[in-house]
Amino acid sequence: MEDFNYIEKSLRTISVHELRLWPLRHGSVKLHEYHNVIRQTGLHAPDINKKGVNTFSYDKILCRNNYIYLEPPRLQGGYGLNSFLLVDPAVLQKSGVRFAIRDIGMIIAQIQLFISDPSYKFPRWIIEPTLLEEIISTEFKGRRMSNLGKWVLEPDIKERLFGSEAFKMYVDRYYLSENEFFAAIGQKLRELNYTLKMYLGRDQYWPLSEEILIPEGVDPEYLLGYWDGEQYNEWAIAKNGGTANRTKYFIDILKKSQLSQNKPTILGEI
Repeated sequence: MEDFNYIEKSLRTISVHELRLWPLRHGSVKLHEYHNVIRQTGLHAPDINKKGVNTFSYDKILCRNNYIYLEPPRLQGGYGLNSFLLVDPAVLQKSGVRFAIRDIGMIIAQIQLFISDPSYKFPRWIIEPTLLEEIISTEFKGRRMSNLGKWVLEPDIKERLFGSEAFKMYVDRYYLSENEFFAAIGQKLRELNYTLKMYLGRDQYWPLSEEILIPEGVDPEYLLGYWDGEQYNEWAIAKNGGTANRTKYFIDILKKSQLSQNKPTILGEI
């Protein structure tokens, strides 16, 4: 197994190639029910006319529900109630894969804030805020909303916005190439002076919400294993030896993290 002492070093020395070698993660609240079936048949995206367990109404309108969502490896958080699948990054070679460092939900949240208060200023990461304001104004046709309650109670307003060609084209601008995706993560890590180990343990304060969209599904050959919240069930070994080593390392620190969380408090440690 490789020497991972560099894990504690600054990510200024960690390359985009390194980030690409780590296993990816998929979570769902239904994994505990269907993981045995998934092991045999793979992960399948819902029919384009249906909404998946982890998707929202806007995902269906924007035709995002015909994908399986993955993220870079992390020790906590995400979907799945602390259970998840590890996926071989070799799946990224599949045609039609999409990458983004901002979950569409973050953009929707910013739109909600702007609608409730037209003087609201979008954060710096919003692409062309003036264009987004124009799209919102056009689709709402001058209607002002005094609170978010109206946004919730009038779904036709949201559907008109999300379903507009202008908004769909705008959202597409948040998708990156694979190189741009991993480079953007690396850049943010350098800005925050994160080590790779810090990145694996990232919490709610991490500013990005990375997502990888795999069209239609993930075949069983790419499913490396299942973490049920307490132990790891290995299903396959990654095709790339470097990824296989990193998967083992990730599981090792995941188990240590689990033991640390379950360790009883000793009076002297308080």
